[in-house]
Amino acid sequence: MPLLRKISSPLFFPLFGVLLFAACGETDKTDAGSGSSATSAVSEPPEDDFSREVESFTGGHTKVVWSRYLGNGSDVFANYDKLQLWGFDSRDGLGIRPILEEESNYARPMVTPDGSAIVFTHKNTTRGDKGEKRFAPVSWRVDWDGENLTELGPGHALDVWRDPKTGTDWVYVIDLKPTERSSISGRKLERFPLDDPGKREEVWSETRISADNFQLSAGGKRASFLFPWPHAGTLDLETMTQKQYQNGCWPSMAPDDSHHVWVFDGAHKNLCLFTEGSTKPWHVPVNNAPGVGGAEVYHPRWSNHVRYMAMTGPYRGETVTRSDSDEVEVYLGKFSPDLKEMAEWFQLTDDDQGDMFPDLWIAGGELAKLETSGTGAPSTAATADAASADPAAQPEGRPPVRFAQSGDGALIAHAHHGNGPPLMRASHWLSHLELDWESPVWQ
Repeated sequence: MPLLRKISSPLFFPLFGVLLFAACGETDKTDAGSGSSATSAVSEPPEDDFSREVESFTGGHTKVVWSRYLGNGSDVFANYDKLQLWGFDSRDGLGIRPILEEESNYARPMVTPDGSAIVFTHKNTTRGDKGEKRFAPVSWRVDWDGENLTELGPGHALDVWRDPKTGTDWVYVIDLKPTERSSISGRKLERFPLDDPGKREEVWSETRISADNFQLSAGGKRASFLFPWPHAGTLDLETMTQKQYQNGCWPSMAPDDSHHVWVFDGAHKNLCLFTEGSTKPWHVPVNNAPGVGGAEVYHPRWSNHVRYMAMTGPYRGETVTRSDSDEVEVYLGKFSPDLKEMAEWFQLTDDDQGDMFPDLWIAGGELAKLETSGTGAPSTAATADAASADPAAQPEGRPPVRFAQSGDGALIAHAHHGNGPPLMRASHWLSHLELDWESPVWQ
């Protein structure tokens, strides 16, 4: 049964496994990639109980942003102007609060990769002569403290991705076509640098693209994709080809480079997860969070950490669009290491307004990765939590222990040390991945 909030349940594994040494070169204390953002490096640990609870759940400095609906009924797609922009930063001591309090349209807010700002869209929705919705979307950025509100230009912002090679933050946007349907889509996907929005590049125009969700992998080679609803799958940004996995909505791409993707089922109760190239998903129920009671949920989105996601619920009406938003809250979920279930839940909000489109950011989350077994098996194990992703959190000279999962489901502990051509040391009697670093026999 999933846990609500954070309950300590330490697992003890015999850490006999494989140790990979570099054949030559200086010691590399981490192979997880670039360091975490400056935002987390300068902030102090939280002092209030609620922020400490959040960080106990996520493992580190946490920010969440979402749209809050102030009208009657529901605006589950964030199309209209009865919205505020709300957020939570576990390190600023301000708790849950409005970031932009003026009632307006704040569609799909997203935390930038370094955690310092928010990108959102004003859809400028109107009604045509036949009752169809018409849009003139404009994307915006704002600092986390609500200052420096800046127009970025036309387009509905779908994702903000940092190029790991250049450090450039790219904003991906689509135009929005008139529609009488709930699902909205555009014809042209473009991107531009966050700090130079006038420099635009076309990414895709071969099919219509639905707005929920386009989300890139860490290396930018794959993206979750609706082309358009209900055809859900991935876009290969190297070959510019699409692959459909199944009909559904709200696909989301794992934020590492494992290229796992989920498709939200039509009942709005389960994530159908695929590993790249597979045809058979495994199903992860997400309507079992305490307080949801088996009802529909919505707005599922992977965070910048591969073990964490955010969503909203419960929706107890006939459909999500016909549900009263008064009891809809933001939930944070933590996957089990093999991504087979939601191991824990955290209810972030508790109010009488509708909370929608949450985006979760965890400091150092971009360092967490999934490692595949190399057998094509869909089940894998996460290699880092946010709390241990920071190289400074590792003992001096000792690499982090990671787990891969074999085709028959066995967890294999391993560690990487140094750089250069790999040299593998296999486990043997009385070997231990952690304790061997302290043993005089191997020093």
